[in-house]
Amino acid sequence: MTAPARVVELIGPAGSGKSTLVRTLSRRFDRVPVRHSRSPDGTLGLWGQPRSLLLRGAVGLLPLAFTTLLEGRPLRPSEFAHMVRIDALTRRLRRARRDAALLIDEGAVFGLTWLRVTYGAGRSRARDAWCARTVAEWARTLTAVVQLDAADDELARRIRGRAKSHPVKDATDEEIRRFSAVFRRCFAEVLHELRNARPVPVVRLRTDVDPPEHLVASVSRALERAPHAR
Repeated sequence: MTAPARVVELIGPAGSGKSTLVRTLSRRFDRVPVRHSRSPDGTLGLWGQPRSLLLRGAVGLLPLAFTTLLEGRPLRPSEFAHMVRIDALTRRLRRARRDAALLIDEGAVFGLTWLRVTYGAGRSRARDAWCARTVAEWARTLTAVVQLDAADDELARRIRGRAKSHPVKDATDEEIRRFSAVFRRCFAEVLHELRNARPVPVVRLRTDVDPPEHLVASVSRALERAPHAR
């Protein structure tokens, strides 16, 4: 697939500040050429995809589901649903205008990481083949990845203070630290696979250290100046 647009994915563990940064971008930088779906904050992401694309994704993944069943390691419902979301988002990007700059808040890199955190890697040949194809396709799609992070104690504070629920919201500091460490390790693994497929620039930012103006400017530059993927 030839990338139809400049595509920048925003990733990071829970509490790293992805949603806050997106809201700040939307308020301060109207000039950022982000063309998006119906997402209220002006981004694309795994959630909120049109039903038609989700249905096509589900149908397209039925052979994989059948193969994993024959392997004796069937896809779990939540695993299958997450794969469908990744497929739907991929299909949606194919329709994007070539002059668009798209900010993806939790796209395929995050989705593949979530699958690895939740279910592990190497569970079956069919799964591994699907993951490899998805990594290769997104290596051709992405023009940059912006990775956010913060210190563990700050992540814990933000997770507990957020309005929406989270699996570790009521966990101890140590449990949140372990949870974030697993995510960081799996992010690194997926990014390594992505770079092996095609060198994709990764901009790393600390939301507990870098001032908001620097964060916003860095993402803005990635959107406006990133070369089109090949």
